[in-house]
Amino acid sequence: MQGLGSLREFLKESKRGAVMISAAQLDDQLRFLICNYLREDKITDELVGNDDIHFAPLSSFGARIKTAFCLGLIGRSVYNDLKIIGKIRNRLAHQTYCYTFEEEEIISWCEGLETTKHFLKQMPPGYSKDHYEKFLFAVSQILYGFEQKKLFMEDIRKVA
Repeated sequence: MQGLGSLREFLKESKRGAVMISAAQLDDQLRFLICNYLREDKITDELVGNDDIHFAPLSSFGARIKTAFCLGLIGRSVYNDLKIIGKIRNRLAHQTYCYTFEEEEIISWCEGLETTKHFLKQMPPGYSKDHYEKFLFAVSQILYGFEQKKLFMEDIRKVA
């Protein structure tokens, strides 16, 4: 499954690099889920974007998150976590100085990752993860969930 392989890839990167790669992988998976839900047609590529079409109405990470939620492809908690991951990605990608996972706002965002909160509730008292590990855990769990959805969706793609 991609989730575990992705986690290994993230661990080879700097924290900033891992954030960029994880957001790109989540974006690719969202595109796949949306395209497999929609009709197989050139117009779908024009709407969602692909390797050749970069400026499409649903080509941004944020637009794909909202679309996947509105189509019922992801639930509210994954939607919320993806929005947080997008905020962290934007913070680390668009600043000339390096933000870290020790910044107060990033700590707050990581504390809000619902996937991680659910996991930590099941762990023994005293079990803890740092904020970067919480981020990686949420990303890997969401990617794993997307891989599961892909298995089911490959057979139901609508054909024009």
